[in-house]
Amino acid sequence: MSGWRISPRARARLWPWVSELARAVAQVGRTVPVSRSDILPSSIGSAGTLRPTFLHRAILTLALTLVSLALTACTKPAPAATAPAQILRLSQRNEPADLDPQLATLPDEFFILRALSEGLVTPAPDGGVLPGVAEKWETSADGLTWTFHLRADARWSDGAPVVAGDFVFSYRRALTPALAAPKARLFFAVKNAAAYQRGALADFSQVGFAAPDARTLVLTLDHPTPHLLALAASGPWLPVPPATVEKFHGTAQRGTAWTRPENFVGNGPFLLGAWRPNQLITVTKSPTYWDAARVRLAEIRFIAMDNGDTEERAFRTGQLDVTLAVTTTKLPAYENAQPPVLHRVALAETRYLALNTLRPPLNDVRVRRALSLVLDRAALTEKVLKGGQLPAATFIPPGLGGYQPAETGSRGAPAPETQNDAAGAPPPHETFPTETEAAALLAARAEARRLLAEAGFPGGRGFPRLELSSWATAPAVLEAMQQRWRQELGLE
Repeated sequence: MSGWRISPRARARLWPWVSELARAVAQVGRTVPVSRSDILPSSIGSAGTLRPTFLHRAILTLALTLVSLALTACTKPAPAATAPAQILRLSQRNEPADLDPQLATLPDEFFILRALSEGLVTPAPDGGVLPGVAEKWETSADGLTWTFHLRADARWSDGAPVVAGDFVFSYRRALTPALAAPKARLFFAVKNAAAYQRGALADFSQVGFAAPDARTLVLTLDHPTPHLLALAASGPWLPVPPATVEKFHGTAQRGTAWTRPENFVGNGPFLLGAWRPNQLITVTKSPTYWDAARVRLAEIRFIAMDNGDTEERAFRTGQLDVTLAVTTTKLPAYENAQPPVLHRVALAETRYLALNTLRPPLNDVRVRRALSLVLDRAALTEKVLKGGQLPAATFIPPGLGGYQPAETGSRGAPAPETQNDAAGAPPPHETFPTETEAAALLAARAEARRLLAEAGFPGGRGFPRLELSSWATAPAVLEAMQQRWRQELGLE
């Protein structure tokens, strides 16, 4: 990123927050398809590995240090309209339902929780993890036992030490059937965790979490799980303070008062200062955080924004320091802005349509297949989204967990070696189908028409009106799909 430099440690400490921030730009309403067998052939994915963009101001790019970051220099002068250098102002699109790590579901909620809490490990820029509360760990030869050694100086914001039993309490709470934690499955690699969460096992001592002493946490797994550290770095594995949660009867209840600013106790680099619903959430630097000396920000303000246009205007007028609301029409202007304000972050995510397969005619696999076959995913990414996204030919994005799909045609995902260049630059703005791809597209269209006719709708005749909905970020994509279905299949 031109104009400023961050030390390697700073970059690593920044990544958990940036990862959550980047994730939000491509977040769409996610309803799960009824049948997994329909996901690959029928999901209408428009983006595989995304390169989301966000805008930052030079002086407060420095403030992106967020969590104990050692920023070495910032060479751009601060615009007069920016907030003081020790305050970072971010947009908040969705009002948090709660700031409870075991109950949070939205990226917006985890943005804030990453500032307030710290897990055993935290995500790293290279896809691995960095030490968090656990300063080191080891695993057994068979991969079934993981031992984490906690820092002696880790503290809750009330001054109490963070101990291994706090993590055991937190994970037991996440698996408590009555709490119905939405992401409890992220703990199911641990021995007997699934059985306990489903109510088939009542004795938690048989679940694979143990604290032999205050600074040692032992996990016994149900099966070898190479990605265990990635799970431990996820938001639902963030700890909660046992004494505070119990005080407000939150062990097995939702919506209790322990997450209110006057009651909240965390172990992260910031404290929950204020929470004015649909207006502002403020977090302030915590003096009890083990690495507080390296936290350069005094405060972060999460400012509620109701739509992308309002958010982008707030950025332009100096009311926000970072925005994810970069519309495709304004990308060229921001790309050429001086000093540079546009920043791209690689992100693995797949966008897709979830079709209601309980309702005819979408309950017919031939119809769903036809809808999918006529879409030119490359055209959607290049001519509609225009943000460097890649077409999705598989449900799992290339590179996620080391996965690389076979090379595909039909304007699907590019060959693995073309996914990213060394600089992480976006691919060309437009490519053209090869003769093989063009032939595959023609064949796909013909097959789609055949399937639709076979399902009883030749030329689209008799097909009921198809209604689609999405978040406000994707209307152009839906309009392009609608046009394609009308043109190729005769559907409205």
